[in-house]
Amino acid sequence: MQHFQRALYLYKRLHHNEAINSMYNNIAFFYISNKDFKIANIYADSAIANSSRSNVLNYKGDIFQRKSEIMEKLNKPDSALHYYKIASDFYRQFNNEQRNLKVRELAIQYDFDKERSEKELLEKNIEGTRKLNVTLFISVFVLAIFLWLILKNKKRIEIQKQEISDNNIALKTNLEEKQFLVQELNHRVKNNLAVILSLIDFQKSQAENSDYRNRFEDLHQRIKTIMIAHELYSYSVNHNDNALIDAKGYTDKIFETHQNSSGREIEYKTDVENIFLKVDKALPLGLILNELITNSIKHAKNDSLILSLKLNLIDDNIELSYSDNGTVFEFENNKDSLGILIIEGMVKQLKGSCTRENANYKIVFHND
Repeated sequence: MQHFQRALYLYKRLHHNEAINSMYNNIAFFYISNKDFKIANIYADSAIANSSRSNVLNYKGDIFQRKSEIMEKLNKPDSALHYYKIASDFYRQFNNEQRNLKVRELAIQYDFDKERSEKELLEKNIEGTRKLNVTLFISVFVLAIFLWLILKNKKRIEIQKQEISDNNIALKTNLEEKQFLVQELNHRVKNNLAVILSLIDFQKSQAENSDYRNRFEDLHQRIKTIMIAHELYSYSVNHNDNALIDAKGYTDKIFETHQNSSGREIEYKTDVENIFLKVDKALPLGLILNELITNSIKHAKNDSLILSLKLNLIDDNIELSYSDNGTVFEFENNKDSLGILIIEGMVKQLKGSCTRENANYKIVFHND
């Protein structure tokens, strides 16, 4: 949906009405798929309102077809039939238009074939009556016309090539501008996160209450976890570039930040397979791991803290196993703590399941 909204915004900037209608239609279909027919109806109405700015008949037919489908889902059969008739009329006009284009194409082809046949016949007559001056004059005249048409067509092709070249240059320039804006946005996001971390550190140093300082430290680690994901993930106009986050690199950096900032001696062991995650999967996973590490540092009783993480890909599911060398998790004594709420919320966002036995956590979610 984020990509849909971004595409819709860009198409509106470009005043590309056909594309705007298509995106409204796609978003409406998305909400239909999620059975949110009222929101889908709003986008369908937006597409209908914008359809008057477009002359592409089959796009208009798709818009009213989608509206008819929504009315049917909302148990409004009269309205559904009304919009279905409008869609059918647009489809019929579109088919008539395509048929007329085909007829004109066949007529042109027929005229071309006819002209070519007549020319061949004329050439035969010229060859047979070469000695006649009048026939020779006619043949030269026809040949001159033919050459003129060739030169005219060649000039038209050169003009079209130049137009295509100019369009390609304009598109390249436009893409470079968008790439620069996207990179600048990503850079500013990273800078803003860094400023937030600095403000939290400053506020922590001003707090006299140790409990407040600990809460500021927890907040610092959570935002740092988000910042690490941004550092590993680069936004691009072409979303195939750096669109995935290496799970091992991400989890190791989270462990390292705790290792560097904690007053306890921490050793961590990881067994992470070669897994790459989308950013909407990596961020919840990172926040879960951050809360588990924070809890271990606070509550594990051993002097030398050893943290263990396994991340395995089994079929299409990712299985996370976490444990420390302590004996219990203090989360159990306070089910309303922010840490357990964050873990439960992130597991729900991942559409996964979570089980715990003593100091061992196991989380399974689908990797799509």
